[in-house]
Amino acid sequence: MTRYQDMNINRPHILRHLIRLITLALPAVVIWIGVHDRNLQLMKWNPLYGRLYLGLIALALIALLTVFIDTYLRSHRPSRSDVGVISYLLALLSLAVAVGMFVYLSPYTVTADKAPQLLLVEQQNDSGYPHVALTWYTLKDQQETLIYGTDPDDLRHTITEEHPSKEHAIIFSEITPGQEIFYRRISDGLTASFTYMPLTQSDEGREILRLAIASDAHIGAGSNSEDDTLQILQQITGDRDEYALLFNLGDNVEMGNDDSQYTRQIDLFSPYTTKIPSAVLPGNHDTWFAGVHFWKSYYYPSPLPARSGSRLYHRYDFGPDIHIFTMDLEWGTETYTTDQRVWFEQQLETIDPDDLIIIMSHAFFFASSTKYENKPWYDNQDMIGTFHQLFIDRGVDLVFSGHDHQMEHIHRDGIDYLITGAFGGVKDKQPTFISEGSQYRNFFDSGFADLQIAEDSLTVIFRDTTGDPLYQFSTDR
Repeated sequence: MTRYQDMNINRPHILRHLIRLITLALPAVVIWIGVHDRNLQLMKWNPLYGRLYLGLIALALIALLTVFIDTYLRSHRPSRSDVGVISYLLALLSLAVAVGMFVYLSPYTVTADKAPQLLLVEQQNDSGYPHVALTWYTLKDQQETLIYGTDPDDLRHTITEEHPSKEHAIIFSEITPGQEIFYRRISDGLTASFTYMPLTQSDEGREILRLAIASDAHIGAGSNSEDDTLQILQQITGDRDEYALLFNLGDNVEMGNDDSQYTRQIDLFSPYTTKIPSAVLPGNHDTWFAGVHFWKSYYYPSPLPARSGSRLYHRYDFGPDIHIFTMDLEWGTETYTTDQRVWFEQQLETIDPDDLIIIMSHAFFFASSTKYENKPWYDNQDMIGTFHQLFIDRGVDLVFSGHDHQMEHIHRDGIDYLITGAFGGVKDKQPTFISEGSQYRNFFDSGFADLQIAEDSLTVIFRDTTGDPLYQFSTDR
């Protein structure tokens, strides 16, 4: 027998082994999807994805079973090939589905550099307020120099990154509240500016710290309104020194595993978020299918210090008696890990309950809404049971959330719960359930919350895309 003939004889055998290996591709993808907790949370809250996942499991098992039967029959009755063609077709189908799913869901391909943005840092400077950093992302490792100062013609401070990196974050040091800071990256030569922690005047002439809070832009969804999102950003940054910070409560993008959506979102926001610092929270859409890797790189890059020990949740102090917690609560309590719980409870114990304590999260606690896919998108009992009594006991004053696409104010047991999920995502349906204590509900307008903190009082105003007030309330501190 010649070598050529021997190779021909072995080809069917090699082909059968290849088919068996191909059949393992879909189970591998099924396992990859299942090992990410955030994917399981998606399937819990959206049963449609759960049914699709069960379908993938069924296809994977059928393909494996068919190949096993074919192998068994061939080993016992070599002349029979009844199942062979079917097993080959199922193996190829499994491969096609596996490759398609991985390409569609893969969160490991960064598509482009990310534009700069100013982010709040979980570290106080000498003024007692949080640091601010300029952050951006590059496809290749780079080492950048930032120059800045209070005079655009004399940028006397220079900071160079310690080593080349893809994740960039340079903290502005030696700045004080009320200063306008001009800055420029050497690589692009463009000068921008922001005012650090400005105190503005209320209508009554009192000094106030003014914060903007918004959630659920859903860039990339198709059903969202980028015009509404941009108009809100223009309102927040249009009058310099009006707002000190933007708290963005998550769901910036529709599919967090798609880096091109992050690129689009950051490009849209950058002209505004280079004028005002922001703190960004993770939303369920931002992090699913392992998109959390992108989120960390872009919204709390690794060079930034994190007192909490995590890049996903933080405590920010504004002077001695104003404390803001940004939590990692994406769908609900599913991402409330033991580490986060221990950290949060320990932090609350260190704060005087008479201080101003504000909680911010993506997922809501109390809410008026309806059912989607037969799941109630109102009063989240797990969230309420886990946190509400704790908030009462520790003196929490305000709680801001998104997730539901509406603006709502609910007052329960001395705590004001605000939903600000109207940053441009498609509006929710009219509610079939009204939460007890609901003071105001708006399911029509896009808008944001304007939080005004005075020495002895708080005012919250819901504003539309033009900045006009829709609703407001005040309370003593």
